[in-house]
Amino acid sequence: MSFNPSITLYERTEDLNLQIGRGLIEGHSLVNVQGFNAAQPTGFRAVWERSALSDYVYPVTSVPMSFSSSLNETLTMVVSGLDDTYSLKSATVQFNASTTGTVIVGTSTFFRINSMRIIKGIALDTVVATNNGNYYAQINPGTGNSQASIYTVPLGYTFYLTRAQAFTTNNGTQYCTYRVYSQNYVAGVLTNSTVLSAPFNSSYSSTRIVPRGYEEKTDIQWQLSQSNSAPGSIQVEGILIKNT
Repeated sequence: MSFNPSITLYERTEDLNLQIGRGLIEGHSLVNVQGFNAAQPTGFRAVWERSALSDYVYPVTSVPMSFSSSLNETLTMVVSGLDDTYSLKSATVQFNASTTGTVIVGTSTFFRINSMRIIKGIALDTVVATNNGNYYAQINPGTGNSQASIYTVPLGYTFYLTRAQAFTTNNGTQYCTYRVYSQNYVAGVLTNSTVLSAPFNSSYSSTRIVPRGYEEKTDIQWQLSQSNSAPGSIQVEGILIKNT
């Protein structure tokens, strides 16, 4: 059985968090989650590229994802997520501009998508991951990364939340409410929880003195509900640690 202690390689000479960011501590990795929408609506929704249009709905089982754009793209993208056992999974997707129209450049089966990131090239138009008309991830033109305040903890790991921030252009008589929603399956039974809710006008910030742990196979959504539609964003930081 492996053991992954949070012991710094350079002890007193280098900060623990810096060493985690550098990948020097076995079984520890940085997780950054960022979500943005220019018209985040009323009603609690995760902040993601399509939150002004619809809530985020998880697939009930692994599905073959189609990765597409309506323009002729030339780029390479890495999709990071989980299979139906919640184990870590990734796929590299390449777009070839020689094909015209809506291009389905490939399929790979995912149960959860935590992020999509372009590692070569620039997205000329919206790049999406879909199945049967349902959207599961998106990269807006020119951004290079999906921006969704959604994360699922992989099998065999615990996610420790260290910092969360939320921002909106609402102020004065307008307001926003921040909420953390989670769900997981234990012995086939779905259990959901509203971890916390907090109202604010323009910005919200929380730094955990003791990191808040989320166990394996937990879906987490950091959500906003606005008193009127307005730009909103969420930034989350934490450490993913492999369980002993």
